[in-house]
Amino acid sequence: MSSTLPFIAKVSVYCAGAAAFGWALMKVTVPSPDQVYKEMAPDLQRAVDMRRQMAHGQAPLAAQARAQAHMTPSDDPDNVKPVWSDRR
Repeated sequence: MSSTLPFIAKVSVYCAGAAAFGWALMKVTVPSPDQVYKEMAPDLQRAVDMRRQMAHGQAPLAAQARAQAHMTPSDDPDNVKPVWSDRR
């Protein structure tokens, strides 16, 4: 039983070392989101900016869509009666 303990310890150290090496390699080689954004073409940067604004609800189109969704005329008969009221 005592002969398996050093083996388990060795395997654990090797696995931890492999995981640490993989993490360090990823940190060194993968660019940060800011670096990726700076390397983009200007048209792609505008598209990313627009999507970020839409996600936060600050885009002008999103504001217009929200405003139009809340503005429904009350004299429109389709907005006053329920859908099933035409059925008998």
